[in-house]
Amino acid sequence: MSNTQIARYATLMPRLRIALWSGAALLFTIPVVASLIGPEGFEWTFGDFVFAAVAIGIAAAVLDFAVRKATALPYAFASAIAVGICFMTFWINAAVGIVGREDNDANAAFYGVVLFAIVAAGLAGVVKRGAPEAMARAMVACAIAQVAAGLIVATLGYFALIFTGVCVVLWLLSAALYRRAPSEGDSLAATFR
Repeated sequence: MSNTQIARYATLMPRLRIALWSGAALLFTIPVVASLIGPEGFEWTFGDFVFAAVAIGIAAAVLDFAVRKATALPYAFASAIAVGICFMTFWINAAVGIVGREDNDANAAFYGVVLFAIVAAGLAGVVKRGAPEAMARAMVACAIAQVAAGLIVATLGYFALIFTGVCVVLWLLSAALYRRAPSEGDSLAATFR
């Protein structure tokens, strides 16, 4: 990676962070506005808003960390996809459930993928110092875990092929972007030295 590319990303990073936190704030305002003027039956409690704020805040903070530590756009975009998959899986599962209702035990398989992704990315970050190749392997492992979750849910009699397929494609896209990121001395590697 050339110094010009690193400098270009360094100038772009503050804008990415502003867009990230603005997007998080906008995402939180959607249920606020919907509860004020939304359809009948959209009645969030105070606890629902706290849950939303915490979930959105954690996802935004993790992504902000990755954007700050990355030195190239592929690494930042790969991180955004991975965090996005985890956030959306968690959000959909908690709100309405991916299969059945939110209290359906089969949905635990999808929570398991989120937990697996956190552990896999954490291990790649700590053990391999956030090296893009290690992160790429972690994302491929997440795609495999996603397929396993889809198969588990299918054996229980539920259909989640489309959700599983979309997530697998996104995990693999994240892996491909991590592989395109520069390796030695770039991205999160500098953080864990």
